Amino acid sequence: MFWEKIAMLNRWGKSLILMVLLCMSGQQLSAQSFSPDGKQILFPRYDPQGIAMQAIVNTDGTGLMEILQSVGCPIAKWSPNGKYILLSNAKREVKIYTLKTGKTQTLTHPIEPPFVWREDSSAFAGVLIKKNKFTQIETRELCRFDREGYPMGRVPLHDLQLASQAPLYWIPNTDELVFMTNEQAQMNVYVTDSMQLRKVSSSNDLVGMGQVTGTTDVIWARKGANLHYILMTLYRFNTMLTSVSRLNFPERLPPLNPDPRHAPDSIFSVKFSPDGSHLIVIALMSEAGKKIYRSYTLKIDGSEVTAFDRYATPPDFLYNWSPDGKQLTWMWGMKLMIGNVDGTNKVKIFTN
Repeated sequence: MFWEKIAMLNRWGKSLILMVLLCMSGQQLSAQSFSPDGKQILFPRYDPQGIAMQAIVNTDGTGLMEILQSVGCPIAKWSPNGKYILLSNAKREVKIYTLKTGKTQTLTHPIEPPFVWREDSSAFAGVLIKKNKFTQIETRELCRFDREGYPMGRVPLHDLQLASQAPLYWIPNTDELVFMTNEQAQMNVYVTDSMQLRKVSSSNDLVGMGQVTGTTDVIWARKGANLHYILMTLYRFNTMLTSVSRLNFPERLPPLNPDPRHAPDSIFSVKFSPDGSHLIVIALMSEAGKKIYRSYTLKIDGSEVTAFDRYATPPDFLYNWSPDGKQLTWMWGMKLMIGNVDGTNKVKIFTN
């Protein structure tokens, strides 16, 4: 599975590792993230052997601090209250780092990403690994844990596969989870329902999902079957009412597919802002015989489209929104970047 592949890859160069990570994890690899107050960024630094260490830096580039206990942990998750950071390494170890004390607690169970914290930071969820001591066959369960690592509820995943950074959300004021699978490019939404899984979508073509802060709603994007005519469609799902509604979104956006002769080759990724008002789209475009990755920010009704950035290769780690939805952070060429949603003030914060 994911971490077994990473252990094998750690001896390779970091650039190759990042590209393989991106391919294995599909559309949602996003290792860097803003702190809950939006004043700092948590991100991975890599040595020449491709070994990760997590670091924290202020958004103005000052105050860099490495988390020494995070060596070998390419994945991290900041708690909503900003007091803890969950760390994950290739040995399937999960550690809880307390920022105030600088101490780290290693949990006893083997747990794989993706991860999500409960909104009050009292618990988190991940994929619990169980091995039959006789057959050595492993099974995976989507599990909730308290902050000490004690399992509080399990749902067998059976044959479902979740990428390491696939969207996984905790429905506020409940013990239920909503997540997106990544099964051989077939991506759908599921929710846990009374300790069982319930499939919400069946189109197999999702390219992104986001949780709307302070609500029980999630939004997802489906890529159009023919991008020359329909770029994508957006849906809003109320997890409590179990209702799905299609949002009003234009079939064409002038900068991306203005007419049937011009359209992206594919939609690489979609990420929604925390309040659900904006999204950033990465599209693979053909320009002068070359493949170019272009990113665009826009409002959820398709207005105010801004050409945000362009790359010859996809970003190492995809965009992540600030809590207020006004800024984005991303990594490309091992550089940590930050910029406003309208594409202004894009700066490099720190280079490994």
